Amino acid sequence: MMLEEIISGSNYAFGLYPGLTAGAYNAISSYANDELKTIYLPKMVEGLWTGSMCLTEPQCGTDLGLVRTKAVPREEGGYLISGTKMFITAGDHDLTENIIHLVLARTPDSPAGIKGISLFIVPKIKVEADSSLGDANGVTCAPSRRRWVFTPHPPVYSISMRLKAIWWETSTREWRRCS
Repeated sequence: MMLEEIISGSNYAFGLYPGLTAGAYNAISSYANDELKTIYLPKMVEGLWTGSMCLTEPQCGTDLGLVRTKAVPREEGGYLISGTKMFITAGDHDLTENIIHLVLARTPDSPAGIKGISLFIVPKIKVEADSSLGDANGVTCAPSRRRWVFTPHPPVYSISMRLKAIWWETSTREWRRCS
């Protein structure tokens, strides 16, 4: 807590990077299985990877029940996630080796409303089982139309995604690694 105060007091904009990473870390450490914790958490703690949260979409704002981002199962495993998220603070940068996005999306058979939303781990660069980095993962970022935040501030992006992901099924509260 004291370190957060020091970072925020000296440079609030920069303090958002470790703050967002802490939020992603807490979600993964609270709900992921041991395999995913072993793959993702050490690099986040070391500061080699940062986290972001991709929740808001242009048509729904804060009403998450209206999320349209889709996660379609692939025959070879994993999911193809397609959709657009907006206002992703620190959604793209070159401060760290990788960015771990937590993305809300719907699977084809999901019920309407917030109960039909699943959470996916979407790294900017694909992560292998041994935590080494692979190829780019298909996350593209573009600056948002307008920044409604203070300056200086980490860039805020609209993100469009078409990729394979690791996901967490909300109905079973269980993480699964998609190969």
